[in-house]
Parts: sequence; C-alpha cells; structure tokens
Amino acid sequence: MGTLRISQLAERCGVRPSTLRFYETAGLLPAGRTASGYRLYDEEAVERLAFISSAKMLGLALEDIRELLDVRDEGVCAAVWARMLPMVAGRIADADRRAAELAAFSAHLAGVNEQLAGSGPGGFLRSPLRLHQPEPGTGPRHGGAVACPSVRPGSGTCPGRGIVAGGTGLHPGRR
Repeated sequence: MGTLRISQLAERCGVRPSTLRFYETAGLLPAGRTASGYRLYDEEAVERLAFISSAKMLGLALEDIRELLDVRDEGVCAAVWARMLPMVAGRIADADRRAAELAAFSAHLAGVNEQLAGSGPGGFLRSPLRLHQPEPGTGPRHGGAVACPSVRPGSGTCPGRGIVAGGTGLHPGRR
C-alpha cells in the first residue's frame, strides 16, 4: 500500500500518531499493514489528512467528514460540493447565533459596569444595584445566574433580595 509509517506520516502532517490511530478507528483514514502489523500509508493519506483538517476547521463533525470522504473517494467533486454547501451554511448559522449570544452578554456586562462605576465604592449598598437577567437563551451558559456584588462576605445575603442561592453570591436565573 504505502511507504510511510505512522510516525513518518504524523511528523509530515503535524499530528500525533494517536490522532492517526483514532482516524483509522473512526473510518476516516485507512491504513495498510506490514506482515508484522505496522501501519503503512501512501501519499493519498497526506491529502486525506489535509481534507480532514480543513473540514474540522469548518467545524464539521467527524460523521459529516466521513460522509464527505466517502463521496470524495467516488471521485465526484460536484457531489462533495453539493453536500458541503448545507453543512457550511449550518455552521454559519451556528456561529451567527453564538455571536448574538456573546453580543447580548457583552451588552449586559457593559450595563453592570456602568451601574458599578456610577455607584462608587460601597454605593450599591445604599442604592441597590439593579442587575437584570439576560433574555432566555442568551447570556452566560451557567443557567443565567447573575453575580451579586452586594452579597456580604460570609453572610450569603443580598440587601435587596435576601438569601442568595445558598450563600453562593449568585441570583438564580429566570427560565
């Protein structure tokens, strides 16, 4: 089959040998074997790894990459393009959704920062800081809980809302 052993292919492509073994197990990278069981690869493996790497950079799942490789192996470039188009469009939609979540969270943090800057040191104890909850589906991924700077150390209480999440300093998120 080939002339490259696993360590040679790994070094040439900048991946670890364990990655190549994983790709073989996942059905992405076939390998020939010597009589003593050593893996052997040909030059096609270098191109195949470049394809896998490019597909991973697009955020495609290994199952999708395997499907694309199967079509690619048939030699039909148009079919690979036709299958990749909706996959990449889906990744764009995911990225846009995550960017919107991060923008909403950033705006929330900016509002909290403005409130803290305007109240001065300790001022939020006299005038409770108004922390709003982000809209459902946006904001931090810890369930929407918001840290309360008003919680007195060791007390677990907030002047505006009483006991806060078992003394953790987090107001529970609204879902």
